[in-house]
Amino acid sequence: MSYILFHSPGTAGDYITCLLTKTGKYFGAYDYENIDNAGKCHPKPIKSEVHKHFPDPNVEHRKWGARDWNDFDESKLNSLTTKSWILNSMRYRQIGQLRNKGCAWPIIRIKYSNKLNHWISKALLKKLHRKGFYTSKPKDLMEEKLKDQGVWNLFYFKKHLKDPIGCPLLTEHHQEHVWTQHPCAIEIDLEKILIKDFSQMKELVDIDCLDTKLVDNWTDAQDQKFILRPRMPQKVEEILGYNEHLDPSDTVCEVDNFDNLLIQHHYPDAPKFSNTEELFTYF
Repeated sequence: MSYILFHSPGTAGDYITCLLTKTGKYFGAYDYENIDNAGKCHPKPIKSEVHKHFPDPNVEHRKWGARDWNDFDESKLNSLTTKSWILNSMRYRQIGQLRNKGCAWPIIRIKYSNKLNHWISKALLKKLHRKGFYTSKPKDLMEEKLKDQGVWNLFYFKKHLKDPIGCPLLTEHHQEHVWTQHPCAIEIDLEKILIKDFSQMKELVDIDCLDTKLVDNWTDAQDQKFILRPRMPQKVEEILGYNEHLDPSDTVCEVDNFDNLLIQHHYPDAPKFSNTEELFTYF
C-alpha cells in the first residue's frame, strides 16, 4: 500500500522517509545523503524518472514536497516502481488537491506537542537558514555577509523573536481541527522518534529492518535536551520545551546560542549560559 506522508517543515519528514525507503519496501521521489553535523537528512536531486513525469519549477531547490498536485496521476506514479510509494507533502493544500484528483492513499502525519516548538524552530534555523543550503538569494550585502560568517540564522531568530509574524519560522504547523476533513490513518509522534521509539510505525514496516546506524547518527546530531531531558529550572523548561515522554535526568546538556537568545528574550538581564547545570546559578 502506498501512503501520503505529511510533515510540517522541520519535523523530521526527510528522516522518516529515508528510514522507510532504506528498508527496500518503499519508493520515494529522491534518495538521501548522509546525516550532516546539523542533523539534516539531505535529499538528493529528484530522481530523473520522477521528474520526467512530474516536473516542478522548484526541482533545483529540492522542494518537491511543496509542489502543485493538480497533475496527480496514480498510474504514472505506479509505473515508476513495483514498490509502495511514500509521497511527501509539506503543504496542507496538497492534501485537498490529491483527494480531489482521486488519490485515496492513506495519510501518515508527523505530529508533535507545542513543547517541541523551540526544537522545530532550531531545526529550521540550523538546517535551512545557513550558507550552502538556504536557497533564497541574499536580500542585501549585509545578509550575504552574515551568511558567509555563519551567523545569519542567529540574526534571523533574533528578528523572529521581535516580530514572529513578519519573520515567521513555523509554517504549515496546523492545529488538530484541520485534520477532521482529511483523517489520518497513522500518526507518528515526533517526541517518540527522538527517543528511538518506532513502535507507532509497525503498521508500515518491520521495525527490526530500520537502519540502526542511520538512527544513531540522526539522534546523536539532535539537541540532546530533547533526547535526555536534563534537569532545568521550571521557568527555563517552560521556555525551551522538553520531551514529554521523558522524566528529568541528571544529565548535563549544552545550552546553545539559540537557547540563550530565547532565554534573554524573556529575561533580558540573564547572562549567557553554556550548559543546563549553569542555569541554576541564575534561576
